[in-house]
Amino acid sequence: MKKNILFFCPIPPPIGGQALISNIVYKLIKPKFLINTNVKSKYFGTIIILLKTFCILFFRKVDLVYFTCTRSKKGALKDILLLSLCKLRGVKVINHLHGNEVMDLFTGGIFSKIILWAYKQIDLTIFVTERQKELMPSVLSKMKKVVIPNCYDSVLEDVDFSLKTKKDEIQILYISFLMKSKGIFIALEAFEKIAANYENVTFHIAGEPLSDYLMSASDVKTLFDDKIHALKQDYPKRIVYHGVVTGDDKKELFLESDILLFPTFFKTESFGLVNVEAMRTGNAVITTDHNFLADIVTAREGLLVKPNDVKSVYNAIEYFLENPDLLSEIQQHNIEHAKLEFSPEQFNARIKQLFLEYLN
Repeated sequence: MKKNILFFCPIPPPIGGQALISNIVYKLIKPKFLINTNVKSKYFGTIIILLKTFCILFFRKVDLVYFTCTRSKKGALKDILLLSLCKLRGVKVINHLHGNEVMDLFTGGIFSKIILWAYKQIDLTIFVTERQKELMPSVLSKMKKVVIPNCYDSVLEDVDFSLKTKKDEIQILYISFLMKSKGIFIALEAFEKIAANYENVTFHIAGEPLSDYLMSASDVKTLFDDKIHALKQDYPKRIVYHGVVTGDDKKELFLESDILLFPTFFKTESFGLVNVEAMRTGNAVITTDHNFLADIVTAREGLLVKPNDVKSVYNAIEYFLENPDLLSEIQQHNIEHAKLEFSPEQFNARIKQLFLEYLN
C-alpha cells in the first residue's frame, strides 16, 4: 500500500497471540512506519516509544494509524499520546482489540475520562468475537465496530495428516507462555493425576516463562523446573518440555498431538489463538469457560472447564481418554471447522479490504 501508515503494536519476540496476529497484519500491509511496543526494558522502552510516537506523528506525514490498545491504565499513557497526536494531525485510527483489556480502563475517575476522550479519536475497532463489542462504552457510538476472528499461522496451511493416524498413545499439548494465569501449573497438576491412572498418556509443553500479575518470570521458571524434574522422576519419558517452538517445529508438535490443554484464566484472555491452531491440526481442545473463549470452543470443538480448577481439567482429559471415538470425531470436525472459520486467506482478505476503505 502506497500511503503512509504507522503501526503501533507488539511484534515478536516474545511470541504471543497478539504479537503473532500483529505480525501477520504488518507483513500484509507493509506500513512505512513501525513502533514495536514489545520492549525488553519496561521504563526505558516506554520512553523510547513515546519519543518515537511524537517524532513520527509530529514531523512525518501519516495517513493512517493501526494500533493495539493497552492492557492497563499505566500503559494507557502511550495510547493517550498516540491518539492525541492523531487528533491534532487529523490522522485516521484503526484499533485492533485482542483481549478484554479495555474493561479496566473505564472504571471512573479523572484518568478514565481522559482515556475515554482519547478513545473518541478512534475511527474503527476490530474485535475478535461478537460479544467482545460489549466491552466498549456506549458513549463511543461514533466508533465503527467490525468483527474479524483471528486466524491460525499460515505455516499450518499445508499439513501432513499421516501423523494423525490412530494410535494407542495419547499426546496432550500445552503451548503458550508459561504463566501462572495461563494455567501451566494447573496443567502440570492435572497431568500428574492423569499419569498415575493412565499409562498411555504423554504430556508435551512448549513456551517460555513470563511474568503476570500473579508470579514473576523468575519464580515461574524456578517452580516449573522443580515440578518438571519431579514429574520426570516419577514418569520417565512421559513429560517433555520443548522450550519455544516456531515454524515447522511448531507444526510438527501440533500434528503429533491429540489434545490441546489450555486451562487459562488470564485476566484479559478472549480468543486464545492456540485454540484455532490446535483445531487446524486435528486436535480436540480443552480450555476454560472464561471471558469469551466459549465463543471459540463449543461442544463441537472440545470441552470447557472451570478456571483454576484441577479436578475439572482432570475430568475433561479423562472423558476424552474414556471416549476415543468421540475424541476422533471432534478431531476430524476441527480440521474442517478451522479451515472454514479461521483461515489466513479469509483473514488477510478482510484486513486488506478494511485498510483500503480507510485509505480511500
